[in-house]
Amino acid sequence: MSCSYKEKVLSYIRGIIEDEKEVVTIENHIDTCSECQALVEGYTQKSQEIVKIPQKEFDGDENKLKDRVVSYEKGTRRIIVFTIVGLILGWFSYCYFIDQFILTKIILAIPYKSNEMIHNILHSHRGILEYYYGHKSNEFFPQSIIATFLTERITPVLIGGAIYGSLAYFTGNKKVFTLRKYMKFAAIWCLIILVWVGGTFLLNSYTVHNNNELKNISGYGLNSETRGSYYYNDYMENIFDMLDTAFYEGDYPKLLESVERNEKNEHYIEFYFGNLHSGYMIAIINPVDKYLITDNRKTYEISESFAKFVLEYINTENLKEGKNILRYRNGVYYR
Repeated sequence: MSCSYKEKVLSYIRGIIEDEKEVVTIENHIDTCSECQALVEGYTQKSQEIVKIPQKEFDGDENKLKDRVVSYEKGTRRIIVFTIVGLILGWFSYCYFIDQFILTKIILAIPYKSNEMIHNILHSHRGILEYYYGHKSNEFFPQSIIATFLTERITPVLIGGAIYGSLAYFTGNKKVFTLRKYMKFAAIWCLIILVWVGGTFLLNSYTVHNNNELKNISGYGLNSETRGSYYYNDYMENIFDMLDTAFYEGDYPKLLESVERNEKNEHYIEFYFGNLHSGYMIAIINPVDKYLITDNRKTYEISESFAKFVLEYINTENLKEGKNILRYRNGVYYR
C-alpha cells in the first residue's frame, strides 16, 4: 500500500510547505519511512542530472533568425496566394481562345494546353468520324459528356494550382524554400492530378462500355446527306418512342461477328444515353443491309422496323411529326 504521506513529501521537496511544525512532522516521517526516503532520493538524483545538462547560449544573429521566420511566413502566404490564383485561372482557362490580349491569353492558356498535352500523351480517341472519314473530334472523351466536362474544366484548375504555386517557389527566398521542400510540394500535386485524371479515364471507360452495348438510349440523331434531326425521350417524345420501340423490337439489335459492308448506303446515326443525355456516340448505319457499326467497331444487326424508319427519313425532304414518316402500331406500318 502506498504511503499516505507521499503527497505531503512531494510538496515538502518542492518547497511548497511553509508551516514549520508541519515541516518537522514530515521530516520525522521521512526518517522512519523507507518508501518516502526512496522518493526523496529519486527526486534529488533527477534534479542533479538536470543541473548537469550543459547550457549553450545562442551565438547567432537574432535579427537574422527573426528575418528568416518572417520570410518563411511571408513566403508561405505567397505560395498559398499564387496557388489560389492558379486554381482560379485554371477554371477560366478554357476561355483563352476568345481572349484578344496576348499576355492574358498566354496566362490563361497554360493550364488548358498543359491538360491537352497530358491527354495527347495518354490516349488518342479514334472514333467513327476520324476512323472512316478523317474528321477529328476535339473533345477529350467524345462518348462521355460528363468526363469531358470534368476534364475540360476541373483538370486545368488542378494544373493551374500546381503550376502557379510552383512559380511562387521558384521566385521565392531560396534559403527558406529549398529544392527539397519544393519536391514535396510538387509530389503532392502530381499525386492529386494523377488520381483525378485516372478517375476521369475510369468514368469514360464505364460510359464507353455501356454506349457500345447500346444500353439506356435517351436520344436518336438521324442524318441524311443534307440534314440531321434529333429526337429525345424528354422532347419529341412521340417520335422517340416510335424509334425506340422499333430499335429494341424482338431480340434486336443483335451482335454480329462481322458484316460485309456496303459503304454506298452507309450514313451517320447519333445516340444519346442516360437520363441527362450524358453519354454520346456517333455510329454508322446501313438501313438497306440492316447493320450498325458502333464507335468501337462493334457490329449489330438492326430490326427491319428501325431500318425502314431510317430509310424514310433519308428519303424525305422534311420530317415533321405526324407527316412523311412511317408509323408503327400493332404490327402495321402506316403514314
